[in-house]
Amino acid sequence: MDSFNGKQGLEIEMFIKDEELEKRHDEAYSIFQDEINSRTYFDDGKPEYPTEPHNNLRDLEREVRNYLSNVLDICRNRGWYLNLIGSDPYSIDFASAHVHNSITDPPIKKAIFSMRRRLYNIQPFIALLSQNSPLSNSQITYCKDSRLGYSVWSRFTEYDTTNPSHYLSLASGELGHTHNQTLEVRIPSSSILEQVFANVVIIKTFIQLKDTPILPIAQCKENFFKVIRYGGEALIPLLKPTGIGYLGFKGKKVYVKISELFGLLLKDDNVQDYLKESLKELSPSLRSRVLEFFNDISKGYTMSDFILETYFHNQNKESFTNILNNAIQNSLKGESYKEILDTPDRPFFPIIEKNISLEELEEMLKKNNFDFKIDYDTEQIERILSCRDRISIRKSLALRFLLRELIRHHKMIGKYTKDVIKYAIENELMTNDGKEGRLLSAVYQEARERGLI
Repeated sequence: MDSFNGKQGLEIEMFIKDEELEKRHDEAYSIFQDEINSRTYFDDGKPEYPTEPHNNLRDLEREVRNYLSNVLDICRNRGWYLNLIGSDPYSIDFASAHVHNSITDPPIKKAIFSMRRRLYNIQPFIALLSQNSPLSNSQITYCKDSRLGYSVWSRFTEYDTTNPSHYLSLASGELGHTHNQTLEVRIPSSSILEQVFANVVIIKTFIQLKDTPILPIAQCKENFFKVIRYGGEALIPLLKPTGIGYLGFKGKKVYVKISELFGLLLKDDNVQDYLKESLKELSPSLRSRVLEFFNDISKGYTMSDFILETYFHNQNKESFTNILNNAIQNSLKGESYKEILDTPDRPFFPIIEKNISLEELEEMLKKNNFDFKIDYDTEQIERILSCRDRISIRKSLALRFLLRELIRHHKMIGKYTKDVIKYAIENELMTNDGKEGRLLSAVYQEARERGLI
């Protein structure tokens, strides 16, 4: 195995809020620059820190830990919150954790283009590892990660493009590690250590591979956006060979979850050696948590799922903001993300598996101070309902409450409610048979009683 002569660095954007949950980005930027590191700069309305470039991930981890620990100390003294998440749950604002890479020192353009070719096919996998927030502006968006779904930086990088506004871009500048030309991978979102470094490890692994494993490269761009929308449940088309004909392989198309493909990817013989070497560079504590993170991803459970469950259990804005602050604090201490995100062992809601009455549901909501607000924007509703992946949509709490609220406020919304109900019935999202895997039958009955069916 060849030695790695390149370097990696991070750019980390931060949300800083005061006790009234107002953003204090201008003031925080000045303080961080004066008291922590002068390289801190102000970008896109937020304080951002570019690390130095490092040959070894342990050194990069150490720098990130030190900087964020100092940020937390300052925030604690001023009664502020530090939130590292892809999109602010209560406004339309995004934060990233861009990964800068080189495989030679100093970097050269030829090597950078080589890295772009090696990373092209794994863009769907990086999107899978990166997603962490389906929330934006107090709404649950239609995709697994609102930053990747709505931000201008969510564009897919075509194989032969050199456009600097794409993810796998050629970046150069005068701040931090960008004083040299690097390959900037812009997919990863701001997050806790294990998620950020899981991306760093995968990227470092693949930019070293000369022989990329056989991947589902057909329709790579389509797969990329499938993952953004459906997360670990995204179905990726593969060709199952059944024979060889005059024009090549014959076969039939089969669909495999992206999460299962990721698990297989980690076991590939070509990947294993480089992956192990990259993981060895992390501290033992972070290494074990990154491996745990990989394991959860391979089972189809992303950080976005954890965030959403936590949000449903903590509707109070201050409470949820404090949890996000504690998440990075506990991550620096070496605690598992399953604990820091305050996710209960069992979901608060009996998601689909158990049919309950609306009265029981309302009692649950009242008991847990659940405040669900619906935006009657028909365009937003259409985006939610246009999802064709029934497995994902049947598990969507957003859809369940959406239908219920539409039914109860049908006079205000008008004919559109009937169209929505008709769509839900035709697509088996709501039935009256109470079978497992169906939407609440009580919702169906209420719709019938109100003359909507």
